[in-house]
This record gives sequence, structure tokens and C-alpha cells, in this order.
Amino acid sequence: MKFNCFNVFTRLLIATAVAFALIVPAQAQVAWVQQSIYNFKVRNNTSADAGQFQLVMKGVDIWALDQQQSVSPNYSRLDVTEDRDQNGNSNGLRLTWSQGNVAVGQNGNFTVVVNHYVLLQGCSMTWMGASGNVLGNIDDVWQDWTNSGSSVYGTIQNRAGGTRYVRRTVGYASNLTSPSDLSVMTVPPNAISLDPVLALPINAGSSSTCDFSPYYLANRSTFMFYDVYSDSGAVTPLIRFKTVAVTTPPAGGLSFTQNLSINSLAISSPSERAYYEMISAHAIADPYEDLSLDWINISSDNNSGSSSDVTVKIWKDVNNDGKVDTAVDQLLGTAVLGAGSNSVDVHFDSPVTISKGADMSLVVTYTLPVSAPVGSTYYAGIQDAYATGAVSGIRVPRTGDSVNSSALMLTPPPITIGDAKKLPIDPATGATDVVWLKDMVVTAFLDNKAYIEDVNRVSGIGVAFGGGSDHPDFLEGMRVSVMGRIRLNSDGVEAVLEPIDGIVGGIGAPLAPLMMTGKSTGGGACGIQPAVMDDAISDIPAKGLNNIGKLIRICGQVTGTATIDVGEGQIINIAWVDDGSGLQDGASENKGIAVFMPQDWTGTPLTGMVTVTGIIRAQPNPQGKIIRVLFPRSMSDIR
Repeated sequence: MKFNCFNVFTRLLIATAVAFALIVPAQAQVAWVQQSIYNFKVRNNTSADAGQFQLVMKGVDIWALDQQQSVSPNYSRLDVTEDRDQNGNSNGLRLTWSQGNVAVGQNGNFTVVVNHYVLLQGCSMTWMGASGNVLGNIDDVWQDWTNSGSSVYGTIQNRAGGTRYVRRTVGYASNLTSPSDLSVMTVPPNAISLDPVLALPINAGSSSTCDFSPYYLANRSTFMFYDVYSDSGAVTPLIRFKTVAVTTPPAGGLSFTQNLSINSLAISSPSERAYYEMISAHAIADPYEDLSLDWINISSDNNSGSSSDVTVKIWKDVNNDGKVDTAVDQLLGTAVLGAGSNSVDVHFDSPVTISKGADMSLVVTYTLPVSAPVGSTYYAGIQDAYATGAVSGIRVPRTGDSVNSSALMLTPPPITIGDAKKLPIDPATGATDVVWLKDMVVTAFLDNKAYIEDVNRVSGIGVAFGGGSDHPDFLEGMRVSVMGRIRLNSDGVEAVLEPIDGIVGGIGAPLAPLMMTGKSTGGGACGIQPAVMDDAISDIPAKGLNNIGKLIRICGQVTGTATIDVGEGQIINIAWVDDGSGLQDGASENKGIAVFMPQDWTGTPLTGMVTVTGIIRAQPNPQGKIIRVLFPRSMSDIR
């Protein structure tokens, strides 16, 4: 969640003659308020330009509004309605300005004139988009006041944050006699400071000045007002008040960034460690104010197969090494992430302070239950946090991106590709149990599949990713370890690995293709992988070791070509290459292995003797019989 923190104030009109006696000339003490004039200068501190601005003035009747002066140069339309409470009773005046714009970081100026004395009980303001969507609310605030000599002193309290700020209001008698004098009302040289004692009333004496902090100035909204009095029925301005610099100080911001990289980890037992480090992060306070950090929300949106509770701990990484050392690091908080839960708030045992402009190193750890099932994958992400500004007293927003972990995988013992293909199939799922193919080598990425092989070149398989699945950029020679289940592809003719998760390592030397005769390609059945046909016309299956999914090379004569238009502008070029094996796939009268030209193929149809490198795969022919086909990775695989 994001919080837009910017506040404007309200002021209570002075309600008693006793209050005015200290600041209004004697001849005006019997005067009454003829008009109350309010000028709002409100800063758009949201993240989007504001197509509308809405102001609710509690305690003001709609009939008392002088609409002719309720205008804004930023907007061309003003709608005025009654604001009502949940029981339908009139709560005040609601003004909505629209058909205009106030850009982010700019000020909107609004003037409201009320034609009689009112007791303004409070006001709230909202920036909105052009369609009326809320961009940000300006917190409702209230003031208390007292007098000292010819000056008025008061406090403003942020209702949401509960923090009180000192504000000085100076009253002048018998001057600035027209509304045009609003233009000469200048802001004081400083902004608002915190009142640490929260004492009411505040009466520092007429010679006192407020201690304002310069960095508040650029973020301030102002609300200036004055009252026009009449002592005999004629409108004779006798007094006005000026209120400025009344926005809550800009709250600091909290952000998180990755500190040290923690790689994905595969474990065979949940109790291998007491704590599994998931995230190493910096918690960073903006340079505005110290922050008190109370809790952090840890998400697990990407967890897969985690059907048991996980204990989440957040540590202060004292030695900044990304690892938990219980003798040195400070445990801040613990929570349990329930099975099936997407996130959990980890509340700290006591708030920790992050100094303004500074950062704190944190480590997020998981402790897995002994009942955690094999095939589970765990992730963690820092999504949100609750921190309070030491000066502003309000919750500050978490800014920036989330910090997410790599995978923690609970895997079975490693197995070869060939042995994985021989595992029994669960009729309910159509797949094997979870397998762990460790330290495999990538040979190609074709048809949204990463083809991998055992280092010893015994077998290969395609790792099948869904059309919208996220996956790394697989490069030839990349070392990977993948956890998943073996099943037949959608055609039911080729074994593929349906991944749960994996670990991507570095890039080593690419595997060289295995030179093979046409008849030795494909091979007989191997567990879930069916045999291919040597002669699909006479139903003669292939024999020997199955090598579907491996990187191979063949050499032979081109016996024929074909071009197939599969629609949507996609053309497939095929050539049949025969080395004398005389294979018949039944898809054409041409002998040999069907070679599917790569997508970057721009040459003329193949002729003569060729050498082709690619992944040997299985496909059904038009009669549904399983045949071998060869897929080069690029044009460079054909020569």
C-alpha cells in the first residue's frame, strides 16, 4: 500500500467577544462578522496530475456560500452540494472543482467566501483524477488557540498521526481593508516545528517566534483567512487574521533495496539448517526524519507446493554479511506464514530506529517444518512495512520496488534424465513423481523448451515452459538444475520435463553434437518415451538406445523438400536428408529424416549433400505414427 502524506489545516473561527477583546480595537468590540474569506493554497503531492479538487467545510451551510467568489484559476467548473453524514444529516459544504488540472508538485489556489458568521468545525481536502478517482487525501486537522498581547498563538494537530505542531497566527486590527489584500499576505520565513510538550494553551508571549525548519517550505500548503466585520450595518473591514504555513511537515519515506545476493538453494531435508537466509536487504530512511520501524510484510505469492507452515524471522544484520549469526545479529521479529497464505506481517518485538538518511542491514530467514513435502519451492518478498516518522508522527510510505528472494527448493535425490524417463506414471496426474535433474547442460532453446542433457551425454530432454511462463534466457553451455515432473507433451509422443523450479548456473563449454547415422537416431522405447518408426508405412519401429531430446549431427543427401503454410503468415520449410538408412516417416514419399528449417532460414531449398546439427525430437505423422524429426537451432547448424 502507498500513502500520500501531505496535510492542510483548518482553523476555528473565533467565537466569543471575550477572545476578540485582546486584539480588536475597542470601537470594534460590538462588531459582528459580515463575511469570512478563506484562501487555500494546496500543493499536489500525489503521484498524478489532479483533474479535480474537492473541499469539505464542516459547519458551513450551503446557503451561506457566496458562489461568485468561490473560484479557482486552475479549474473552470465548480459544483456545490451539501455534505451529509451516514444518517443523512447535513454535515457542511462540499465543493468540487473540475474541468482543469493541477500538475504534480504544483499548487492549486481556491477562494471561498461565506456571507455570515460561521463556526468552521473542520475541513478535509481530496485530490482526484479527471474521472473522480481519489489520488490522495489531505488529513483533517484542527487547532486550539490562545492570546498574548496583540498576537494569537495556537497548535495544529494531525488527526491521523496524533502529532501536534506549533503555529503562530498574528492578528492585525484595522488594516488590509479589501479582499485584494490577499495578494500581499506573505508566508513566514520558516515552517512548522514540533511541540514536544503537547501543552494547551500555548502562550509563549508576544516576543516569541516559532522555530521552523527550512526543508518544510517546498512541501507546504497554506490556508489564509480573514473576517470582515461590521459595527453598524455598513461593511467596514476592521480586522483580519492571517494563517500560513500550516501543513504537516513532509513525512520521511522508507525504501528497501537488495544488499547481498543470496543464490537459489536446493536442499534434500528441511532440517539441514535452523535458518535459511532468503533476503539480504537495506532498509533506508529518506533524509527528512528518523523512522521508527514497527513491522515488515513478507509475501510468498510465488510459493509452490508449500502446504505447511513456515516460520519467518527478520534479523538486524549487524556484521552485514547476509548470513545469520545468532551470537551477533539481533532478532527483530518472528511470525508464522500459514500454509496457503500469501503474506504475513512480521511485527518487531520493539520498534527499531533508522536515522534519517541512513540504512539498516536486514536478513529475512525461513525455518521449514520437518513435514515440508518434497517438491516444495519457497520464495520471500519484502512488500510493505510500517514505520512512523519521528517528527511528522505519521506512518510514512514505503517507496521503491519490492525486494524478492531466489528459490529455496526441497528436492528429492538427483537422478539422470534416462532414469527419470523410466519412472512410473501416476494415472491421476499423467506424470512421474517430482524429479531433480542436477547439473545439466543446455544445448538449445526451441519451441518454448530448453533442451538439456546429462554431462555424460547419455540422454536429453526438453524442459517445457508454458506460453506465458517466465524463464531465464537459456544459452548454449549454461549449467542448470531443474526440479519438476516428467510427462508426455500435448501430442503424446515426446517426454518433456514440466518444471517446478530450478537453479541457473554459469556458462561452460557447449556440448559438441554427437555424429550419428540416420538409423541410430530416435531409438526404441525408454520408459515414458515411445519408440519412433524406422518405416511408418510398414510399421517397423526403431531399435536401440533412445536419444530423443539430444543434440546430434547427421550427414546425407537431400531427397526432397516441402513448404507448408500453417496460417497467420507462418511458413515451415522442411527438407528430408538420407544417409542411406532409407528411413520412411510416412509424411511424404521422400526417404530420410525430416529436417525442420529454423525460423531464421532465408536460403533456397536445400539440395545435394548437407550436414545438419540439431535436436532430435519425436512428432506424429499425418497417420498419428511417431516419427523422428530434426530441429536445427539456427542457420549455422546447416551446411
